[in-house]
Amino acid sequence: MICSQCKAENPDGKNFCSDCGLLLTPELKPLIRSQVEEYVKEHFKDRNIVDIETTHLVADRFMKWAKWFLFPATGLLVIFAAILALLGISNYSDFHKTIRRASVEALSEADSASKKAKEAISRSDEAIHSFDAAEAKMDQQLGSIQRLSDKVAGMESQTANRMTTASKHVEERVTDLDREVASANKEIAAQQSKLTSTNELVTAMFSKGQVETFLVGFVDTPTCVVYRLDTGPNQPQRGALVYLLLKAAPIFQTVQINYHVYVQPKSSYRLNENVLIFLWGDPADNLKLFPFEVSYVPDPTYKGSIYSELSIKDGHIFADKVQLQ
Repeated sequence: MICSQCKAENPDGKNFCSDCGLLLTPELKPLIRSQVEEYVKEHFKDRNIVDIETTHLVADRFMKWAKWFLFPATGLLVIFAAILALLGISNYSDFHKTIRRASVEALSEADSASKKAKEAISRSDEAIHSFDAAEAKMDQQLGSIQRLSDKVAGMESQTANRMTTASKHVEERVTDLDREVASANKEIAAQQSKLTSTNELVTAMFSKGQVETFLVGFVDTPTCVVYRLDTGPNQPQRGALVYLLLKAAPIFQTVQINYHVYVQPKSSYRLNENVLIFLWGDPADNLKLFPFEVSYVPDPTYKGSIYSELSIKDGHIFADKVQLQ
């Protein structure tokens, strides 16, 4: 709908222009005008209508006077003469004076009635102007109300859209969290299963622990080689490197080396596949007194080589054909 005053475009069904507040529905004008007229009648009757009624009475009075002059001449003269006699007018001069006095009074009353009529017309114009101003103000207020209503409706629409978007986002987030929780539960279950399997594996491994005994003699064997450390002339022997060939590759943390009543510290030995190597600090000849006892748990996950024989060639230690030292 296009406003006839400001040419602004308004949605269908709107009663007032959203820009200038003009009434867009002409059907409401009679209703508004009738309400304003009732208001004007209520508040201007005492001041304006009484003056108009007074003016009508004066006019009626003059009309009554005029009717007397419309009678036939004879009757008028007779009546006129009788009136003069009753008024004590005996000559023309008195009659003239009376006529002039009546004319002056009549003109004065007519002038007064005219002024009152003009005042009534002026007050009527003021009332109409007040009505138009009230109507314009009412149209403006109704337009403001309509704009406010449209603004509130727009805010409600925006709020509803935001709530819908937020609700959708929350639902999506809750769905994602549910998925994450389900995935975490699955992972926890898998870890618990692994822990159970690990516990079973550890129990199985330690239940399969092995103990091997190595006797050091005057001659090296395929499972035990003692490499004496060089010393200077006339110097006591410092010790030796001991190589022990185990039947399987052990789990390093499970290896324990015992010699008579002594335990070899773990920081003193290392592993090369299934070959156990450690430093012996006492003279090598002392190793002939007691055997070595090695306890360990085989590593079930080991996939490397397993050596089968130790040997010394040209002062070097070999495991099978691989040089270790």
